[in-house]
Amino acid sequence: MPFNGDVAQLGEHRLCKAGVEGSIPFVSIFLNRARAAVPGPVGLLAVAAMALQWAEIVAESDHVTRLDSRGALEAFFAGRRDATDALALVMCDVVGLKEVNEQDGFGAGDTCLRVAADRLRSAAADANLLARLGGDELVAIFTGPQAAASAERTAANLAGSSTPSLRAAAIVQKQGENFAGLVDRLYAIVRRS
Repeated sequence: MPFNGDVAQLGEHRLCKAGVEGSIPFVSIFLNRARAAVPGPVGLLAVAAMALQWAEIVAESDHVTRLDSRGALEAFFAGRRDATDALALVMCDVVGLKEVNEQDGFGAGDTCLRVAADRLRSAAADANLLARLGGDELVAIFTGPQAAASAERTAANLAGSSTPSLRAAAIVQKQGENFAGLVDRLYAIVRRS
C-alpha cells in the first residue's frame, strides 16, 4: 500500500507518480476506489497514508517537467551544510519560452519545458539531483571528484540544443558559498551566454 519508488499499490489499484501529473481528479478517483477495496478503519487509514504520500510527492516534484522542485533543491543544499566534497551546478534555460507561451499558449510552453527536462535527464544521467528552479530554469547538481567535469560536459551538451533552444552554463561552488549566492552567480552567467 505505501509508495515503492514512484508507485503506490493497494490491491489491484496503482497510483504512479509519473501518471499523476498533478491531477487531483485522478488521485481522488484512485483514493475512492482504494478506500472501497479495503473496508473499515484499516482501509481509511491506508488511504489517508497514501494521500499524504501523494501530497509529499507533489510538493517535491514539478508537475510539468517531472523534475524535483525548487523546494527539493533547497533541501538538498540544506543537507550539505557541512559537506566537504566538490559540488558543481548546471543551469539551463529555455530561450524564448515567454514568446512561446504568448503566441502558442501555455500548453506549447509546457511541451517546451518537458522536452528541455528530457534533454537535461539525458545529458545529466549521472547527476545527484535534477530540478526545476523556476520559470524556464532547470538545474543539475553534481558532487564528488568528477563534479566539475560532469557539469562542464552537461552544459556543453545542452548549449547546442535546438527546438527548443537552450542556454546552459556550469559553475563550481566556492568555499562557504550558500545556495542563493551560487544560483545568483550561475544565473548571471547563463543570461550572458
